[in-house]
Amino acid sequence: MTSTAAAAPLGVMLHATLPMPDLLTALAAVVPHVGADKSGPGCDRLRVVLDVAGMRLCLLATDSESAIMAVVPLEDADDAATVDGRRVERVELDLSAGAAKTIHAVFRRVGGETVRLDVPADGRSIQVTDTSGMLVGRTVRVAAMGEWGPTEDEQRVDAAALIAHTCAAPLALRTTCSLLPKTVARWAPTGKALGVLPLRVTADGMGLVAYGDLADANNLVVLGCLRVYGTTDAVPASEAAYDGPATAILMDLLLDGAPVGSEATEDASHAMISELSAWLHEQDDTNTDDGDSTDPDDDPVGGDAA
Repeated sequence: MTSTAAAAPLGVMLHATLPMPDLLTALAAVVPHVGADKSGPGCDRLRVVLDVAGMRLCLLATDSESAIMAVVPLEDADDAATVDGRRVERVELDLSAGAAKTIHAVFRRVGGETVRLDVPADGRSIQVTDTSGMLVGRTVRVAAMGEWGPTEDEQRVDAAALIAHTCAAPLALRTTCSLLPKTVARWAPTGKALGVLPLRVTADGMGLVAYGDLADANNLVVLGCLRVYGTTDAVPASEAAYDGPATAILMDLLLDGAPVGSEATEDASHAMISELSAWLHEQDDTNTDDGDSTDPDDDPVGGDAA
């Protein structure tokens, strides 16, 4: 996690409202993919990005083998906060899987329409409040994990980069593929949360889960990647697995900040795919060996609040 305003004064916050059903769906879909500490650097964290300028909340998780991103559009947001004369429009924080499950457990049976997010500019916590009725409803606040800092010999596994790489890969026109049982178990809660698990297979042996209105990204969008097997007979297409507005969001979320894409518009999405493909091919292969992570048979949102 990169702190947006490490020395922000107490009380300086970003505020936003969003649909409660979308938030709960996003949590239920993404939390099962939070890995364990041994899965890779930073894999035991749910990355949360509140962007009031982009009017979206992003949730990202990875276990090194697969990755997922959910984008929830905001219904309303206050103006950016001001810290030491600097505008703060975006705050990032990391939550543990348990903290994320707590949020879901508090609201899953409420049946409300909207929630308000209150996030300090230093990203030390996140508060979620039911604002569906005339009176304020349930409220829960969870603390963020400490700031993740890389050592000299490790770099945090970047969920956005893993997904972006799969989006840029050529789609398979014709192929057969197989999924390992542990992959099915890992993605089954996501399919249950979304009601469907739309899968696109690439010619290089990856699967892309692409859910939502991908043409404009103005509703809940979920993109994820996973390893598939047995695609040696794949016939590659000339088109990428996904080329659309969510590409700009992925590029904006890359941990190393390159390639630059936060200023891109929908009209530039095709150019961004080319830029992204070129950048990804220059990176070192950082794939790790297969390893266990959190138990995929666990309740994806943890049942009772922790």
